[in-house]
Amino acid sequence: MFYCCLSCRPSFFFGLSGYDQFLGKDDDVAKIGDKKISKQELDLAVRDQVARMRASLGPTADGQMLETPEMRQQVLDGLIDERALDLYLARQHLVVADDTLRRAISAQTDLLKPDGTFDRDRYRELLAAQGRTEASFEASLRQDIARSLIPQAFGQSAMVPKRVTQRLMEGLAQTRELSLLQFRPAEYAVRLEPTEEQLVQFHRDEAPRFTIPQSAKVAWVVLSAENMGRQIKISEDDVRAYYEQNRSRLGRPERRRASHILVQVLAQASEADAEKARVKAQALLAQVRDVSAERFAAFARAQSDDAGSKAGGGDLDWFTRDSMVKPFADATFAATGIGLVDEVIRSEFGFHIIRVTGIEPAQTKPFAEVRDQLESELKKQQAGKRYAESAESFSNLVYEQSDSLEAAANRFGLTVQTLEGVTPEGPVKASNKASDKASDKASDKEVVAGDLAPLSNRRLLTTLFSEDSIRSRRNSEAIETASGTLVSARLVDHQPAQLRPLETVRTEVKSLWIQTQSLQLAAKAGATQLKQFQDGSKPEGSFVKAGKISRMDRGSLPPAVTNAVLSTSVSKLPAYVGVDLGAQGYVIARVDAIQPGDSGPAKANEAQLESQIRRTEGEQSVASWLKAWQASLGVQRLAR
Repeated sequence: MFYCCLSCRPSFFFGLSGYDQFLGKDDDVAKIGDKKISKQELDLAVRDQVARMRASLGPTADGQMLETPEMRQQVLDGLIDERALDLYLARQHLVVADDTLRRAISAQTDLLKPDGTFDRDRYRELLAAQGRTEASFEASLRQDIARSLIPQAFGQSAMVPKRVTQRLMEGLAQTRELSLLQFRPAEYAVRLEPTEEQLVQFHRDEAPRFTIPQSAKVAWVVLSAENMGRQIKISEDDVRAYYEQNRSRLGRPERRRASHILVQVLAQASEADAEKARVKAQALLAQVRDVSAERFAAFARAQSDDAGSKAGGGDLDWFTRDSMVKPFADATFAATGIGLVDEVIRSEFGFHIIRVTGIEPAQTKPFAEVRDQLESELKKQQAGKRYAESAESFSNLVYEQSDSLEAAANRFGLTVQTLEGVTPEGPVKASNKASDKASDKASDKEVVAGDLAPLSNRRLLTTLFSEDSIRSRRNSEAIETASGTLVSARLVDHQPAQLRPLETVRTEVKSLWIQTQSLQLAAKAGATQLKQFQDGSKPEGSFVKAGKISRMDRGSLPPAVTNAVLSTSVSKLPAYVGVDLGAQGYVIARVDAIQPGDSGPAKANEAQLESQIRRTEGEQSVASWLKAWQASLGVQRLAR
């Protein structure tokens, strides 16, 4: 869950409207009021979205196939929505209080110790793994929480009339008695016998079904930062030097614990109101100047305007300097010891009376504890550097010596892998061998599943099976199949698509012809009789009772049948509806009667139902509001 907080950003009400026209003369793609969205911002957001999609779909997902114009448009619309919300929040002076932010972070189960307390060390480790600081992440999270206030407000204010909920519960509980008349393909298949002419024609018309697709034996090499990292050796001296250079981030910064009493000053308060609050705070400071910690806590519970901490006597738990607003942090960390800060501190939230209750000096983790982590970081850094330095040379080499991949393999210490049975859709075999051309070994190396990932890349497959590649058998250009991964491949052998002769597939052709014809006959007969039932020209049929179904108890019938029955009008009974079940044939469902049913189970979920309706109403309302707000700001999608 917390990983999602680190990597995901909210997006609102995406739409589609032709991304290709965007790009202004200043490389801005949109303008909202006086705020602009640059092409660089859009590209970064698209890259993040593609990364999340690839993480969800797996390593074989092709990033270039995911990055469609429609997806880019959705991301841009999301950025526009976010920027519009930010402008509204700024104009309304809506801010997220520190205690709200703390509760949001502390609520993440990933960050709780076994005893249920917040694990700050784990928090820092996760942020470091994402390359983020506490300050940057908390600022981003604070903004995300603020953006969510508007949808929440609309959802909470949506009104759900009692009659609406009642009608929905009645609809959920209503039962429909039905009977079925089935048209099974097998009943028609036994009467079918194709002629030779029909078989020849079917074989010709359905040629793709009887065609062996083109396939090839493919050779490829992979240059990746990950593989380079495995070859890198880091000396102990280098790891220790890196440790010394990074002591500040490897340790835990100084932490302090404090309690406070807040006299709140609203953002829109007048100078007179602010002065009254200051005077009140000064009076409180005088009252708590010489009291015990217990008495201070009692004052906080009685006098503080901070709803998040007053119940705990104003206690704010342990925090670092960058997790508090600057005036509060400066005063707290300037204190030389435990006790009261001897002045009232003004912040954007009002006036604070602060009592420091704990000081924890900065700490640095011992070298042995972080050695493996640092070695891994160094390998990753050096691998990234080597990859960046090698990528251009690799690309040039596979192009300049395009009749073989061995030169690139030898130059960069790579393995030339081969696989037979590769089609334009990807590999169909996973047990072929890969030959190691970069070494003197004559034995083959087994291709593992991860090695096959490049052969699922759409751009690489398209290049390999292009007319030029089939004809020339030369290396493909170096293609990026994943972040930090370049692949070049070539066809070693190619088998064109071949239509199998009728005589070799006669049995299969006949079976498919009968199957196709019987499905068509069953569907046609069913549709014909359905029309007759509906217009009253066929008053009877061999229907079989099928029991009752409702929206709460859908029974065991195929979903297509229950969906059709529950959605058909029952203003006139009996009501008929037909459903094509594909290979299972065709069925006519007759609704014989409807009954109110037991609304007890639905009523038990009445509160949940009302919540769902309110949420839906809220989403529609906020979408309408956001559209109107953007119109008032003046949203421009800049033409190219």
